[in-house]
Amino acid sequence: MSEETRPRTRTASCSPYRELVLVGTAVLVLSTTAFFRVPLLPQIGRDLAMSARQIGLITSTFAVGRLLTDLPAGRVLERMRPTSLLATSAAIMLIGNLAMSTAWRALVVYAAAFLLGVASAVSNATGM
Repeated sequence: MSEETRPRTRTASCSPYRELVLVGTAVLVLSTTAFFRVPLLPQIGRDLAMSARQIGLITSTFAVGRLLTDLPAGRVLERMRPTSLLATSAAIMLIGNLAMSTAWRALVVYAAAFLLGVASAVSNATGM
C-alpha cells in the first residue's frame, strides 16, 4: 500500500479524557445548581404570596427557557469552544440564581427561572 492510499489512524491521547472529565464535572455542577430551586418552591411561594398556579408557572417558565434554547445551543456549539460555552452558561446561571434569591415579586422569579432554563440547556448541550 502506498502512503496515499493507506488509511490514516489517530494516535491515542490522554487529553480528550481530561477535557471530558472537566466538561462532565462542569455540567454536573451547573445542572445541580439549576435544579436546586425545586425544593425551595414552597418557600418562594410563601415569601411572595404566590398561589399554587403561580408556583407551577415557575417550573413551566424554566421549561420554556430550556426548550427555546436547546436547538440554538446545538448550533452555537459548532462555532464556540465548549469551555467558552460552559463559562457563558455559568454566568447566566449566576445571574438567574441571584435574581431568584433577591426577587421581590413574581415577575422577577419567572425571569430568573427562564434564565436558569437557558443556562441548563446550554450546559447540557455542551456536555453532549
